[in-house]
Amino acid sequence: EAAIKLYREKLAKESEGAIAQLLTEQAQAYSELGQHQVAVERAELAIRLAQKHQDRSTEAAAQGALGSAYWALGNYDAALKANQQSLTLACQLNSQPYIASSLNNLGNIFASRAERFRYQATAANLEGDTPEFTRLGRLADRDLRIAIAAYRQSAEMGQAVQGAIATKAQLNLNRLSQG
Repeated sequence: EAAIKLYREKLAKESEGAIAQLLTEQAQAYSELGQHQVAVERAELAIRLAQKHQDRSTEAAAQGALGSAYWALGNYDAALKANQQSLTLACQLNSQPYIASSLNNLGNIFASRAERFRYQATAANLEGDTPEFTRLGRLADRDLRIAIAAYRQSAEMGQAVQGAIATKAQLNLNRLSQG
């Protein structure tokens, strides 16, 4: 907060790029603290500033932070949109760490949405709604396959940069494979 205030007061326009980076880091921190709505607000502001200054690297990171916050809130559609945008930017930048991270995040979202579909399918089955049970089961299976593919791609990409993201992706992949 203090760094952002200082940049805003003293350096005005020249510092907006740095403010976007700080807001992205702040969004990630707020998400880690469980304050996901605040994280969404900070990430959205960071995205606007990064776009204004055509800073695609910061925008990619901010989109990832936005997606993670939406994921934690259970808003999977918004989370997918933000993380897909992050992945698109990461690919344009040819940034292997950002690509690996975006793929891992997408895997997390699809895995969570698959769990939600499974839960809803179970409820539909208990209510005797066989068509809905079948539809939701198919959606869960599809999202699970997408999650596994995203984790595999993330692990492969992460191995190339030998980062912690490869380990996270592999752990996520193993968790899904055992389930």
